[in-house]
Amino acid sequence: MPLVFYNKVLGFGKRKAVIKMQDKKNAIDHLKSHQKYPATKEEMVKECNELSDFSQEDKKWFMEKLPEGTYQSAEEVIKLLGLGQN
Repeated sequence: MPLVFYNKVLGFGKRKAVIKMQDKKNAIDHLKSHQKYPATKEEMVKECNELSDFSQEDKKWFMEKLPEGTYQSAEEVIKLLGLGQN
């Protein structure tokens, strides 16, 4: 079950669920140690989908959150996705 945090939606007082990646540590390790750069979103998603040690939820989250583009380093991807934050 993914971790779910709630953010207050401004102006309406309603709350919406914000889904976070479950296994951030493993994702960061993979991005730093196994992913080759430069890499496009398409290449990274393909690689992610072939990994058996990530949940389907984390794979889906990664695919949905990573913007189109070509990435030069793990640090760029980690920062963009907010994986370095607690």
